[in-house]
Amino acid sequence: MLCAIPMGFLMGWYKTFRTLAEPWMQFFRTIPPIATIPIMVVAFGVGENSKIAIIFVCTFLSSSITIYQGIKETDKILIKAAYTFGAGDKDLFLNVTLPAAFPYILVAARHALAGSFTTLIAAEMTGATIGLGARIQIASGAARIDIVMMGIIVIGVLGFFCDRVLLIVEKRLTRWK
Repeated sequence: MLCAIPMGFLMGWYKTFRTLAEPWMQFFRTIPPIATIPIMVVAFGVGENSKIAIIFVCTFLSSSITIYQGIKETDKILIKAAYTFGAGDKDLFLNVTLPAAFPYILVAARHALAGSFTTLIAAEMTGATIGLGARIQIASGAARIDIVMMGIIVIGVLGFFCDRVLLIVEKRLTRWK
């Protein structure tokens, strides 16, 4: 999110930047993150670094596009009104565009959370020896369906809990909506 927010804002704010970046973002966004696992393992080695890189790519691309859409959807009447009242670019950005895009940023965070869980488990299932995905994969190979089911339930509970936390944050930070 720390990288996706600036990228989304740059794409939404500067047409030239968007023209250059958006086709590449859309191209790479359609590639399943799991397909990049062999490349990430070669580039970052087996272990945590390759998992982090895969999750970063997955969440960065989808979040950037969502945040860009939030900037693009900013009401043009609000922008014109702000300029009419003497707002500069900094004021327009901080007081009009950022609040208008904030709900999109929170949606991007929720999507990134779900995508990171999915990608992490998939990455752990392909060659890792530790982690929940690896445990599920090992248990599956040993026909231990009880462990597989427990792993699936744990993933669901963790994902649900994290999503609820983000919903609470959204309600508190967007009371003005």
